[in-house]
Amino acid sequence: GNPERLVFFKGGILDGESRSWYADGAVQSTQHFREGKPVGEHLEYYAEAGQLAKKSQYDEQGRLHGEQLVYFPNGDVQAHILYRNGQLEGRFFQVLPEGHQEICIYEKNFKNGPYTLYYPPNGQGVREKALEGCFCDDQRDGLFIEYNAAGMKLSDTPYVMGLKEGIARFYSEQGTLLTSVSFHRDLRYGPTIR
Repeated sequence: GNPERLVFFKGGILDGESRSWYADGAVQSTQHFREGKPVGEHLEYYAEAGQLAKKSQYDEQGRLHGEQLVYFPNGDVQAHILYRNGQLEGRFFQVLPEGHQEICIYEKNFKNGPYTLYYPPNGQGVREKALEGCFCDDQRDGLFIEYNAAGMKLSDTPYVMGLKEGIARFYSEQGTLLTSVSFHRDLRYGPTIR
């Protein structure tokens, strides 16, 4: 039969290339270790047709560093993630299980900067925004706007360091203002206008 896994050790610790195979002999993964820590490029494959499933980079200390790519079985990118010294750093993209696409910026493992969530692409391949806003230290900060799949604004809600603060507005599917609600420190405060 075919080998399932080939692993090298040095002094009882993983050291060198590690490979694994599916029962049919197709490569399942290729990894590299130094003194028990993952280093360099790590590749994982789907069983079908040897399609790349995941590509990761590790630094000499065994921390994720550089680009990590995750693929769907058809080869489309499911996630594009950047790491620096084991922490999320830079532009982040992922396709969520229901098909929504999330794009944001990370600094030292925290969301910082613009955030956009898109609906799954329509029949013409066009993607509409579902949500947009900004993060500061992993907290919603500023105006978050929610849209329907046709691109009409459904709501806009102001945040200050993760808490609703100010007047949130809610709109009909046609864009007509339905309700305004005042918030202070994430609690309703003052009048609600319909």
